[in-house]
Amino acid sequence: MGLGILLGLFAAPAFGQGCMPVRFTSPALGGQQAAFLQPHEWQLGVSVRRVATNRFFVGTQEDETKAPMGQPLNLRLNSLDLSLTYATSERFSLTLTAPLAYSTIETTHPDHLRHRVPTSGVGDINLMGHLWLSTPTRHPNGNVLVGLGLKTPTGSNHVTGAFHDSLGNVSQTTLTQAVQLGDGGWAVLLEGQAFRQVFSRASLYFSGSYSVSLREHTDVLRSPGVFYAVPDLYSARLGLAYGLMAEPGLSVSLGGRIDGTPVRNLVTGKSDFFRSAGYTLYLDPGLSLQSGPNQLTLSVPVRIRHNYLSMPLSTGQTRTGMGGVSDYVIYAAYSRRF
Repeated sequence: MGLGILLGLFAAPAFGQGCMPVRFTSPALGGQQAAFLQPHEWQLGVSVRRVATNRFFVGTQEDETKAPMGQPLNLRLNSLDLSLTYATSERFSLTLTAPLAYSTIETTHPDHLRHRVPTSGVGDINLMGHLWLSTPTRHPNGNVLVGLGLKTPTGSNHVTGAFHDSLGNVSQTTLTQAVQLGDGGWAVLLEGQAFRQVFSRASLYFSGSYSVSLREHTDVLRSPGVFYAVPDLYSARLGLAYGLMAEPGLSVSLGGRIDGTPVRNLVTGKSDFFRSAGYTLYLDPGLSLQSGPNQLTLSVPVRIRHNYLSMPLSTGQTRTGMGGVSDYVIYAAYSRRF
């Protein structure tokens, strides 16, 4: 099994806002013959993500009565990431990613009517550097890739929408973080990827990423006296990939995936500021197709467990974790090398 198959199954960071999981990663691209980028080679990429939350959870249990006004919470989160990668050498490359988002939130307001509010715009742009620890041409059956980057707060976290009170008055209020374009803070991005061929045409793969927030909280109030946090985020995948065809390069994979938000940040530490802490576990099937310089991937992680974590506060109280949950996520990506 070639290195390119594993590249088709790795995940490249795409940092966005959402309910749970708040970190979404779009599959990186590859195929059986596309082992790696050559020195001074470029790659253009487009990856899309579709999430539809249709359930409301408290902890690990679905409880629609705890949703706003006791009515269903419907979120539709759509993003399109545009990326440009340049390989400075056989082992090192730089990737600039600009996310575009279109999302909607539909809830029941105090006027007892359902209202749908859209948001759209540019999200948090990030720059990543990646380094293969071993020369890819000399180690086609196993290697490790490490990444370091920076996420910028280019996406707005002050997007507002109409709010209808019980008297029929309409005002503008800041929308939940789930549909904001950014999280309002800078972050250091850490990434690791690895693969090892275990038998003919089959390899184990792993990829993981962690966003280390450099800001404790935003200037947006969630409720009186409680600001939204700028949380750390993480994601990881582990599974087995199998090559079906050499030309065009076609491979399938099956593994597990976890996306989540920790209760406390590594740097800022405090948990008093509002965040949707928790994690989602998925069964993660994938498909990768490569023909010449063109590469395509598709994956549809299906939720098998979700847990919103309660937040211990400095006051001694505990904030119960709750929010929207999706049954599955759709990721698709295309790239072309030149």
